[in-house]
Amino acid sequence: MGVANTAVYYGFYRGLLTTPMPYLGAHLIAWAISFMFSFFANCRFTYRVPPTWRRFLGFPATTAVNVAFTTLGSLVAVTMFGADKRYVTLVMGILAIPLTYLVTTAVLAERPAGGRAPFPRQRLLAAVRAPLLAGALAVSIHVWVAVAMGFTPFGGQGRAVGDYGAQYLPFHVYLYDVLHGAAHGNILFSWESGAGIGFLPTYATYLAGPFTPVVALFPLRWMDAAIFAVSLLRLGLAAAAMMGLLQVLRPTAERLPGVVLAVGYSSSSWVVQLGMISPQWLDGLLAFPVMCLAAVLVARGHSLVVAAALVAIGWWSNYYSSLMASIGAAIFCVTWCLATGLPLAKALIRFALAGALGVATSAWMLLPTFLAVRRAAPARSDLVMVPGEALSLNWFGFTAGATFMPLMFTGSLALLAAAAVALTPRVTWRHRAVWSGLCLVLLIAPRLRPILILMNGGDIPNGNAYRWIFIFTGLLVITAWHALPDRAPTGTGSPPAWLTLPQLAVSGLLVAGLAIHGRGAAASGATPTQWWWWLPPAVVWLAVLGQTLVRSAPALRSLQILTTVALVCELAWSGQAMLPAAWDIYLTSEPYVHVSKQQRETASHLLAQSDWPNHRSGQPTGGPGLFVDHANDPLLYGLPGVSGYTSVLPAEIETALAPLGVGHAPRRVVEQPSVLTDAVLAISTRWSGRAVKVSEVMPMVRVITSPDVDRPAPSEPGGSPAPSDSQAVTQSTADAWNSLFNSPVVRLPEVRESWSDGSPVLRNDRGTIPAPGPQAIFRQAVICTAGTPSYLMPSVRWSSINADKGGKGTRYQTNGQLVVGLAGAATGRANVTIHPGTRTAIVPGTPLCVDTQALSQQIRSTLVPTIRLEPGLVMADYASPQTGTVVIATVAQPGWSCSIDGSRAPTTDREGLLALDVRGAKSVRCAYRQPGLVAGVTVSLLAFGLLAALAHLERSGRARLRRPLGHVQGPNGPDHTED
Repeated sequence: MGVANTAVYYGFYRGLLTTPMPYLGAHLIAWAISFMFSFFANCRFTYRVPPTWRRFLGFPATTAVNVAFTTLGSLVAVTMFGADKRYVTLVMGILAIPLTYLVTTAVLAERPAGGRAPFPRQRLLAAVRAPLLAGALAVSIHVWVAVAMGFTPFGGQGRAVGDYGAQYLPFHVYLYDVLHGAAHGNILFSWESGAGIGFLPTYATYLAGPFTPVVALFPLRWMDAAIFAVSLLRLGLAAAAMMGLLQVLRPTAERLPGVVLAVGYSSSSWVVQLGMISPQWLDGLLAFPVMCLAAVLVARGHSLVVAAALVAIGWWSNYYSSLMASIGAAIFCVTWCLATGLPLAKALIRFALAGALGVATSAWMLLPTFLAVRRAAPARSDLVMVPGEALSLNWFGFTAGATFMPLMFTGSLALLAAAAVALTPRVTWRHRAVWSGLCLVLLIAPRLRPILILMNGGDIPNGNAYRWIFIFTGLLVITAWHALPDRAPTGTGSPPAWLTLPQLAVSGLLVAGLAIHGRGAAASGATPTQWWWWLPPAVVWLAVLGQTLVRSAPALRSLQILTTVALVCELAWSGQAMLPAAWDIYLTSEPYVHVSKQQRETASHLLAQSDWPNHRSGQPTGGPGLFVDHANDPLLYGLPGVSGYTSVLPAEIETALAPLGVGHAPRRVVEQPSVLTDAVLAISTRWSGRAVKVSEVMPMVRVITSPDVDRPAPSEPGGSPAPSDSQAVTQSTADAWNSLFNSPVVRLPEVRESWSDGSPVLRNDRGTIPAPGPQAIFRQAVICTAGTPSYLMPSVRWSSINADKGGKGTRYQTNGQLVVGLAGAATGRANVTIHPGTRTAIVPGTPLCVDTQALSQQIRSTLVPTIRLEPGLVMADYASPQTGTVVIATVAQPGWSCSIDGSRAPTTDREGLLALDVRGAKSVRCAYRQPGLVAGVTVSLLAFGLLAALAHLERSGRARLRRPLGHVQGPNGPDHTED
């Protein structure tokens, strides 16, 4: 019936598309018609029940799932992935059939006798009251911190610390442009980064999740505030989910301290100092309690489908933090089963099955991302082991993370209660031993190198090795929850104290010992602290001690409320007090990176005069000094650019663009002004500060008739070629540049090299020159008889090279740029000097002579075809047949496939740029498909099919179990019950 209904819908939809009606309007009208057909057909043929008004009024609730899935799915597929409007709704309708069937069955099918009673409203309110309070308090704490720090929208201070301004903000701006139809690309491919790259791995790494598209509802100039609002939503839900998990684990426990624990989980020092400037990690913060709930469900024998859906919530968001959350949930599952006596093997098998199905549903973006991570350029990875004293100190508040320390403060109550779990009253010794053992693991594990590698997915991370510490804060909260008392029976009067006297005695001693051990790190100044860092736990310990001494029920309840307020204030105060110190330690970029009307006006002028898609625009902020923080400015401005910075940047991008004068560092490229670089990469416009500067450059698609050259393999992505002879390196570089034009534009200079102390110049096999001493100065005399002295700078961060004439010189940052026209270019001679300083070896650049007149003639003689660029698609048509090599100003990388005059043709590369050989061709088409996408989509569809089948089996099984004993079919048809 679902297939018939889809056919009815699609027939009307395609008919309405022949009118001027937009595709979404046609979709909704066709859906309304198919709705009537579906209701009567399902009643008549599928369920064989009479159509009644009750069923008719309830039927829209079932189809609401269908219309929401197909409408939102079509909208996302068209705007984000560029799907064909003619077929997208048909695909979404087919995908919605299993889901619609399950919901329709629940509404139209006859309910068996003895069905499940409706959930009472009072129980529902009681169940959600504490989670809602926890979420609201967590959000309030972070709003208070933002107000106190003057963050947007409460002040002018932004959050551009570390990668927030350099990555997260530009990526969210790009997503905003995609959802508003203003981007030069979609989620699968972007022309606004890396000269054209597959964007799906970047989306999966930084933007995936159900909440990120909310930023599209805000004005673009409020993007910083929009990201903040989405972060608040995530951490509020994380607090609510944690409180819900605690209630499921111990429904009879006292709720008020549980709220404090859940708030501490979402307001820990990890969240304040790391999560709020790296929003992707907040996905793991929410995923951990949700996956723990999934573990509880499968351990208790409940639905595998629901558990798989809970796991999928995390994996459809950030995969890396979800991997950490999955490991944490597995640790919880083992601990909880051991403590409660549930069958461990059965629980782990069911949890693994539910996890596998949940992860498989995200394979459509997970598999392409995994392949992209393997193809990304290697980045520096250091595993910094933190001293034991610093680890002990970081369990307390009013401390700031230094050198990527674990940020474990979750509130003083969590610390005190977890330390007292061994003396929890009215539980078995097994229960006490298991949770106490988990406490010991939490204390020791961050000191162990294998644990750090395991928690980081089996690899040494690039950057902070303790990003996973939110797992331990969550496990600490769960452990502390098991040390708290049950609620007093109704009508007995006084509520119980949060901890007993024996528990307070043990926790006081243990926490005091932990503080004494961490005192050395605080005294040395290695970890920034406030002097009273040890005081809040003492105050909380005294407050809980007071609860055991108070006999009056109203006074005890008042004291508990005051303690709750104090604990919430402790979390807020600690975050506000230590955030500036944490950010001073962390790599700070700019005080406020934002999107303004002026930026978009600048981008509009650049794009209008660049003649896109024939040419592209250059880095809007320009300048080699803006090397790191502005690599994603094309995304920020909404321009088709060459620069890009993402942890999944393909290594081919760096390898191809570095020799072309594009600055590079691990997993980032930054194009910089150069006549030759601009010509090759089709960068025709740049912002000079007040006006747009337009240059003559090659088109995005051009035909080259000169032969290709074989260059020596680089020693590393973008590194120096292997030959140790200076002349060989220069010759190879000049030949490579000339192969990108139809006649030579780069000449060989005469180069004279020497050390100021007379030492011989020796090059090793990596292209570096050992320095004879710190006072020696390396000199290169660049002499050009044709062209201007130029220099391809090495890519050495925090270094510079001087080029002088007559004692007056210009300092150039060594960011890999090609400087055409050094100081002294008018004389045909330039002197380059390099000061080694403390370095034992120098990395020289490559001297060249650039003939700017020949370059201009080459550009003017190059034929410009009719070019059409779409996300992941290049189309070029010539008026007359062409023979030679078609070179496209994008990097050749796996995923590109091309055709010539409609016939598939093999692709190659010309100095790293996408190319293909043609003979008498007039039309060229090249399309990009993200490697692994087809296989990933196939796995996801199979997973959804398995979940639908499993859901049907579970429902059928529940229906059979609800059928009364002795229920049989009588010989004449009617049912009867045997005695």
